Amino acid sequence: MVINPPKQCEQKLFDAIAYLGKFPACILPRLIPSVVSLKKVLTGLMVNGIINICNNDGISGYRLSLQGVEELLAIDRLAYAPYIGGEASCNIECQTDALTMAEIYTTMHNAGVSMLKDMKQYIYPHPFDVQVESPCADDIAYPSFYSQQELCENDTETTNAIRNSKLIGLLLTSVNAFAIYSENMLVTNWRTEKEQQIKNIVQGICEQRFPNQYDNIDGIVFGVDLGEMFCCFEENMYYNQSAGNCLSTVYQPLYCITNDVFGEMQLQLLCDSDYLARFKSAALSGLCPCDGIEPIVYDAITEDDRPVLFGCIPDVQKLIAFKSQLSTYGKIGRIIIFDFQKSAFGSFFGDSVELVTLNSEHAFAQFCSKAA
Repeated sequence: MVINPPKQCEQKLFDAIAYLGKFPACILPRLIPSVVSLKKVLTGLMVNGIINICNNDGISGYRLSLQGVEELLAIDRLAYAPYIGGEASCNIECQTDALTMAEIYTTMHNAGVSMLKDMKQYIYPHPFDVQVESPCADDIAYPSFYSQQELCENDTETTNAIRNSKLIGLLLTSVNAFAIYSENMLVTNWRTEKEQQIKNIVQGICEQRFPNQYDNIDGIVFGVDLGEMFCCFEENMYYNQSAGNCLSTVYQPLYCITNDVFGEMQLQLLCDSDYLARFKSAALSGLCPCDGIEPIVYDAITEDDRPVLFGCIPDVQKLIAFKSQLSTYGKIGRIIIFDFQKSAFGSFFGDSVELVTLNSEHAFAQFCSKAA
């Protein structure tokens, strides 16, 4: 039987279902925005018996049928064998629920992050590459995500430590490394020493496999509501066994990104450090540079001595410190943000800051034209 290669929309759905095991129906419009295309793809795949409807924990979604597994392996065994069929060993298994993991997957996928194994550098030496003589790998050139399961493939001690942590995975770009966490775990008890151990393990993997590429492991927390994430971190920043205390101690900086189209844009910027630096410099143009004298955490200062913070990619530690220090020293600050962040920042800071908003559509259009 001749197996026709999947079309683009089908490919997106195949990749997502294979990677996650099942894909929630409520997130499909983010993966395939066109209503017409989505309906056509779902109808065709279900009529042909490639996917089935499933319902787990009250969440309706789709998974591959046995026929679908066979067809995907026939289309591209190298790409899909690690996730489906008898050779499967990489389906996502962590303390994060399936819906949250699908949200994060979609945000990363839409931001251009490589997810499937055959599309990225192996985090460990390829098991079938007998010519590997060095533990080092080629440098990461494009943003790539390595799930908790992928980080557990090499060592028993490492496997147990990572699986017992709240780490979802590791995002590597050409310049930066980010430990990935989820907002839905912020209310649980945390152990700083445990997450510090995980950071040390991940740092060790990066140093061995990609020496001299990463100086530090930063953190990203993905969530639904930016304002709620700010408040959650502020409320428990100084309590032991809290996410705010733990993550802010272990990861500096620690970014908050929402699982939506705006978060996708921010993640693309964060993955392109050179462009982000130029964008930040342009946003702060006309302001006085930091002089190291002002006791408040800030990125620039106005001519009338008002501290200014760049908040387009929110680092929650800097934001909380900025708010606290403005109150301590009785100053009014200024924060430069995207237009879609105005509500969250306004609620969090109140009258203590002046919000300067940038047009996100214009900024993203410039970024896309640069990428093209």
